Amino acid sequence: MSLSKRMMGLDDELPEVDSEAFSDLDTCEIDDDWLRAADPEQQSVAMRHWLMARYCDPANETPYNSEVGYIYTRGGPWHPRDVLMERFEGVADFDTIEQLVADIFTEIGDELAPTALTAEEDWDVEVETADSPIQDLRKRSGDLMLVLQMEGPEPGKFQARNLVYAALITALETFLWETAVWWLANEAGSVDRLVAARASFSSDRRLKEMVGGEQMEMEGRRQRIHNGMKDMVWHRWRSNWPFLAALLDVEMPSHDTYGFTAAASKRHDIVHRFGQNKDRTEAVYATTAEVEALADAVLAFADDLSARIAARGL
Repeated sequence: MSLSKRMMGLDDELPEVDSEAFSDLDTCEIDDDWLRAADPEQQSVAMRHWLMARYCDPANETPYNSEVGYIYTRGGPWHPRDVLMERFEGVADFDTIEQLVADIFTEIGDELAPTALTAEEDWDVEVETADSPIQDLRKRSGDLMLVLQMEGPEPGKFQARNLVYAALITALETFLWETAVWWLANEAGSVDRLVAARASFSSDRRLKEMVGGEQMEMEGRRQRIHNGMKDMVWHRWRSNWPFLAALLDVEMPSHDTYGFTAAASKRHDIVHRFGQNKDRTEAVYATTAEVEALADAVLAFADDLSARIAARGL
């Protein structure tokens, strides 16, 4: 079965369409001028290709629960009429759009799931205000600490402590990512500072490549950095600190002062070796006191960094 057939869940081959219909063949993005001039049959075929590139039958890959139905983990569901009218109303023939909607209803139904293309376009980190990262970190940390209050057999509580310890590092990483996203998007000088500091990223070639060379348009560079930050391993404190210092225009608090190097190492053994050291000679685990201390350190660090940013007076 072809990719487009699998994506849409159809049994028949897709009708052929003039390649000139598309301004971008990879995404099946349609040229509006071509669409206006096309006859209704060609309009319908082209719009179907466009739809198939972005949406699919949820029965293909969307998780399903017998009590609640499909669980749209990557966004959605989308209604065929909504997405087709939003994109093509006023460009394609209205009745042709309506007929295509009716066909999709018959073939699939009134709910569509995203393909990788639409999920990537529609899902991204969203940071509403400069204070959102630390507010969210406090909530996440508080929610994690509630797990320590759960009752049950001791082996379960033992594993819960380990999982909370590891998740606190993840919460810290998310705080760093969201803080970086906000200031990259909302401070004009952030990109220029990263370009100027690029040479100091020598310990991580990927950071240098993400920032890019000298000859790049500003907004294109900003988007390149934004996208690159999605793949950063934020607990690589040593290599990421120069990047964050340049982006945020602050002297970063010492990660060792807050014990994050040792904490990340313990987290690695808990997560990747199921609580053993690399030689498998001793158990690695987190006590309640260690979990509480890490939670305090994460919040203290976040307060420290936020205060340094606030001191800039922006």
